[in-house]
Amino acid sequence: MNAFIRRRLRGLKNRMLLFWRRFGPRRKVYFSRTLSAAANIALGIGCVAFADGMYRLLPYLMGIMMMLSGLTSLAVGILRREYRSEQTQLTASGIVSMIVGLIIALGRGKSYGLVGVFWGISGLNRAVGELNLSISRIANGRTDWKRLMLFAIWGSVISVLLLTDPLDGVYEHMVYIGLELIFIGIDEIDEMYFEES
Repeated sequence: MNAFIRRRLRGLKNRMLLFWRRFGPRRKVYFSRTLSAAANIALGIGCVAFADGMYRLLPYLMGIMMMLSGLTSLAVGILRREYRSEQTQLTASGIVSMIVGLIIALGRGKSYGLVGVFWGISGLNRAVGELNLSISRIANGRTDWKRLMLFAIWGSVISVLLLTDPLDGVYEHMVYIGLELIFIGIDEIDEMYFEES
């Protein structure tokens, strides 16, 4: 066989092995997290574009989305064997999201304030985590901190706006809830496909 063809085949084989190592064992995790991120983005766009119609459906949709998101976080935590570590962030946040999502879905019209409070706090928590990671990368001399800093600032602003009056003005905050959901979906995609590469 020609040496040129052998080198090409070897290069193709190495790229396929690299792809399999990167995506093969985690393809179910990537699929479920991508589905969760896409659902968050779609729900966020719905909240921004159709605030009136989405307001009536908000407790049901948010409750279901939070339960699915929590289930996804729990599954990722289990697949990563997070239970072997003392820091079980994905597992814990997954369980909390599933419980709060169930309460919101069952509370229907009574749970509008809880939607605003939970999404504001969870968004702020996520944004502060991104800020911490960005500052850590700056301190270590890495140059890939800008996207994280942008997500941290964006998420903090949206979350603080959402938390200003979550109990009485959820309808007025529908756009903020939608923007927060879009932020969470984009951030999850960014974390999966860009941070791990």
